[in-house]
Amino acid sequence: MPNKTQKKISVIIADDDFTIRDAFRECVKDSRYEIVAEAEDGMTVLEAARKIKPDMAVLDIEMPVADGIAACGILMKENLVHCTVMLTSFETGDYINAAIESGAEGYITKPFERGQLLSVLDMCYAQSKERYMLKKDCTNLKRKLDSKEITNKAKLIVMEKRGLDENDAYKYLREMSKRKGVSVETVAEMIIAEWENHRSE
Repeated sequence: MPNKTQKKISVIIADDDFTIRDAFRECVKDSRYEIVAEAEDGMTVLEAARKIKPDMAVLDIEMPVADGIAACGILMKENLVHCTVMLTSFETGDYINAAIESGAEGYITKPFERGQLLSVLDMCYAQSKERYMLKKDCTNLKRKLDSKEITNKAKLIVMEKRGLDENDAYKYLREMSKRKGVSVETVAEMIIAEWENHRSE
């Protein structure tokens, strides 16, 4: 039984076989997973995901209109879900590799049992959270590097204009930051913009 205070993980289940969707529904009953939409084809999955923005999509590989692999690729590219898990009757390398390359965290083979299903869902969701945090860390690192580059460029301008060494140039930026009540990066951007304006005159 899930913790009553635990946030449910919203799921879209897509399979053109109603019996599979029914079996999935039974397996996740009283778990931390909550089905918020069902679909019979990839196109319907995309429409529902754009409206609902669920945490997870569980997709059959072979479906009419748009198959699960194509739908998975679009779901992940548009950031419509955090995690995608594939359902398949085929455990061959080609199908599985194509699913992973499209952005799926993992797959479940049909038919499935409750314990097996929940274990795979838990593992895939945990992996997706790790991937999200890694991506967030990379974005923050890039932002810091960009900020450092801006500050360094402003320091060089100050050094040249005021005849200061690097340490004093940085102190100048910090003092300006305190006086203006803005970040050092903002001061640096202002100095660079002013310098570029003078160059273009």
